[in-house]
Amino acid sequence: MSGGSSGEWYVLVETHDKWGENWRLRDKVHVEGGQERALSHAEELARSYARPGHGLQVFRTSEPRWLVEITEEVWSDSSDEPFTVVNYVRLSVAELVHATEAAPAERPEPKKGMLRRALGRD
Repeated sequence: MSGGSSGEWYVLVETHDKWGENWRLRDKVHVEGGQERALSHAEELARSYARPGHGLQVFRTSEPRWLVEITEEVWSDSSDEPFTVVNYVRLSVAELVHATEAAPAERPEPKKGMLRRALGRD
């Protein structure tokens, strides 16, 4: 892809790390049909995180953004009582406004050294 505006729409999916301190981009879902279709797809995707036996809350935090809370009750063998595991997913609708591709990697020059000379690789 060359530089400049492309006008392509995406749903960006972020998840938090194990401790909930850092968010990481996990997926970029390309959506055909413009911004309205991307907004609709993002909300559908947010609701799709429901799994049998899991709790699900979907929050629209702003027009192009959702926070999904997924809960699961599990039994702790060590404390002999249930506890709740909570995970979060953040979805945002974004327009790709600029992109350039990385230059292809080039093979580095062979390293010169005593071992390489001894093995006849110079």
